[in-house]
Amino acid sequence: MRPCRGMQFISPLDGREKDRIVTYADVGEEGHLKGVLMGATIQREESGIWIIRISGALLKEELDAVQAACIGGMGQDKARVLVMVEEDFRGWLGGEVWHDTTFLVEHGDRIGKIAIVGEPQWETSILMFTGAGLRPTQVKYFTRNRLAEARAWVE
Repeated sequence: MRPCRGMQFISPLDGREKDRIVTYADVGEEGHLKGVLMGATIQREESGIWIIRISGALLKEELDAVQAACIGGMGQDKARVLVMVEEDFRGWLGGEVWHDTTFLVEHGDRIGKIAIVGEPQWETSILMFTGAGLRPTQVKYFTRNRLAEARAWVE
C-alpha cells in the first residue's frame, strides 16, 4: 500500500474522544481507497459503490475524514453510497460542530444516491442528519432485513 495525499483518517490515542489524531490513509493494491476509523470506515467497491460503516459514537472529525475520502476518490460519475449503521451505533457525540453544512453545499450535487441500512429506531434521526428531502441527492433508509434491496436501489 502507498500513502494517499490529502486524506485524513482519525483514530483514538487512548480511548478518550478528545484525544484523536490523524494516523494514516492508504490506497489498496487495486487503487481502491481504504481507511479505518474508530466510529466509521469507508471502502470503495469495484462496482464503484462507497461503503461507509458507522458504529459506536460518531465524531465530527470522523465524518469529515469519510467525506474527504469519498470526494478525493470520486470520478466523473455521481457517487453511490451505502451507509451501514452497525448494531452498536450510539449516535453522535455532543460538543461538535454538527451544524456545519460545508460538505453538503460544496459537494452535495456530486452524490447521486445514499442508501442507509440500520435499525428502525435510527431512521428518523439519520434521515434528518443526512438532510434527506433538503438536498438534491436521493436518500433512502432500509432496515437490516432489506440489505439486498438497499444495495439494488443504490446500484
